[in-house]
Amino acid sequence: MINDIVNGYAICFNEWALDKNIKNELGLLLIISSLCAKEGYCYATNKYLSSLFDEPVQTISRKIKILEEKGIINITYKKSGNVVTDREIRLTKMLTAVNKNVNGAVNKNVKENNINISSNINITRLSNNINLNNINIKEIYKEIIEYLNHKAGTNYRVNSSTNEKLISARLKDGYTLEDFKTVIDKKCAEWVNDSRMCKYLRPSTLFNATKFEEYLGQKVRINDAIHNNQSFKEILRRGVLRWQRVNLVFGIVTYVKHTTKILMKIKCWYGMTFLEIMI
Repeated sequence: MINDIVNGYAICFNEWALDKNIKNELGLLLIISSLCAKEGYCYATNKYLSSLFDEPVQTISRKIKILEEKGIINITYKKSGNVVTDREIRLTKMLTAVNKNVNGAVNKNVKENNINISSNINITRLSNNINLNNINIKEIYKEIIEYLNHKAGTNYRVNSSTNEKLISARLKDGYTLEDFKTVIDKKCAEWVNDSRMCKYLRPSTLFNATKFEEYLGQKVRINDAIHNNQSFKEILRRGVLRWQRVNLVFGIVTYVKHTTKILMKIKCWYGMTFLEIMI
């Protein structure tokens, strides 16, 4: 439980504490160290770790990647076909002798330490959480690509191996189906009617490792879809122009009528004057 983690402790090597390059990741590293203290490894998911730090899953995912790239932790993925079902995190440097005598914060009753990685890849469909173990991964690929095609008016193939790799990588990072839809919605609202940017409404851009998190966390104004909808602006502009033309025509007709009346009065006045002179 979270209380077990809070009341526990972790092994911290001096080199970790002094490494300025992992200053932002140190807290996460210490929790991983604590979780690994008993068995030498842990199965903690990004979702569980995010709940400990009250940080977005994508932030935890980024920190995990940094620690892995720096060689501080080692991650082994277990798969069932193309689907990641488990993740084992180990510290690359452990005090083995001390490890045997140290009771970390985790014990046999801490279920969070043994959460299957698939719980980190819960897919939300029709407002229900469905574990990847219970759903065909192909259906997930299909739903994401079909959603993109529907929103962006594109025609990407649902069985493209390239697109599947991009989606699988993001799911492995801990993102959900709703995250994919959120990214698609945000970028479609911004780009779909932009002749220069609409070409980037494609899987290789939207689901890119370096861009996906940025797009997901992007702030959108309440009426952003309307403000960025060029077709709406165009309709409004044409309506204004049409109304202006109507007013112009009406003004001309009114002017002609008014002018005609004046001319008729002038004609009548001159006519009457001429008769009076003759008499």
